[in-house]
Amino acid sequence: MTFRKYSHLIVCLFVVGVILFSSGHHVFANPIVQDVNDTLAQANAQGLIYNTARHNYVVKWIQLERLDMERAALKVRYNSNKTTMEKEAMELASAAAPKSVIPTDYVFNVSDIAVSAAKLAKSASDAVDLQQKLVTKNLEIQKKLVVVSQHMTTLDTAYTHYVAHIDAFNAANKRNKISPSANVTAAGKGYIPPEENKDGVSVDSNLSVKCSNPKCNTVYSASVYGLDNIVTLSEGGSSGGYKGHKVTCSTPH
Repeated sequence: MTFRKYSHLIVCLFVVGVILFSSGHHVFANPIVQDVNDTLAQANAQGLIYNTARHNYVVKWIQLERLDMERAALKVRYNSNKTTMEKEAMELASAAAPKSVIPTDYVFNVSDIAVSAAKLAKSASDAVDLQQKLVTKNLEIQKKLVVVSQHMTTLDTAYTHYVAHIDAFNAANKRNKISPSANVTAAGKGYIPPEENKDGVSVDSNLSVKCSNPKCNTVYSASVYGLDNIVTLSEGGSSGGYKGHKVTCSTPH
């Protein structure tokens, strides 16, 4: 009699435990789905936040690609005939243009950028100055790569959040026994350049700069002194704890 009395209690406790476990597991697995305040308006608001993050990312990526075209132009061989040098630099810049097609709502004119990049290369006073400009451009690219990477992370996080809100809205429909036809599907990520441009942009860490003094043959390598030090060193200054080369000759250094 005692066993029958408590057996019903044990069964009830077991059933309640199963319900709590299943619902509790769902709560911890996806807390956003359990938020009764999630609405389609909230999901769409997160979609707008994602689109802003995507736009910001594309803008930074375009800036990076422009820098890469300028760097390509600066790889031209120095030529005292500046007309020839400019033409060759323009060809190098054009060849470095991104392979993916950039939508017209983003400003990226390959021809204009190539012309501007060629003029930058042409402005070099000599071969050393040209190499210094190339190193400086690599430093700009190095910094921009960090920014682009940060924006990509922001973009991914925003999209994940947006999808979570869409899932929450659909889950609320199910809980409230609303027809599945009311469910919505998350929009795709949209245009994200690196998915089409697999080449990417990287920093050239094997650069070197010859001493600015024409009577000195010392060469400062980025692999030894660091990319951000070699221009300063080549000019006789000090950077990163390194002291510039002291040249004892008639030519000022």
